[in-house]
Amino acid sequence: MGATPAHGLVVAGREAVRAGDFDAAARSLEAALAIEPSPEAYDILAFLGYVEDDFEEARRLWDLAYHGYLAAGDL
Repeated sequence: MGATPAHGLVVAGREAVRAGDFDAAARSLEAALAIEPSPEAYDILAFLGYVEDDFEEARRLWDLAYHGYLAAGDL
């Protein structure tokens, strides 16, 4: 993924996770996904779901991330 508006939102989401602001991270990542699919955004959102004990959602998102990484040749 290059320097697109969606990529900037994914980066902002990743930084928000590092800062411990999970709500801001989710907002950034969901905004990125509204623009275009992103395996990294799905992956980070899955982590957030896992942290919040939403295991079904985490599994669903990790599945989307896996298939996105696979399609991009990143696995």
